[in-house]
Amino acid sequence: MAAASAAARLKVGGRPQLAAQQTARVALGRLGEADDVVSIIAFLASAEGRWVTGQVIDASGGTAL
Repeated sequence: MAAASAAARLKVGGRPQLAAQQTARVALGRLGEADDVVSIIAFLASAEGRWVTGQVIDASGGTAL
């Protein structure tokens, strides 16, 4: 899973200018939170996700449009 925007929150702590630059790159207009990717991870780890193989799921809020 590619969770770029969620990871970005960790990189900009205490740096509002960098946070604004990162946020401007996200189509949804905000940096991601852990809760934004938890359900994807839970699905992939569950029986329902057993048939998903060899995929990269982009959970970036639209950074990679």
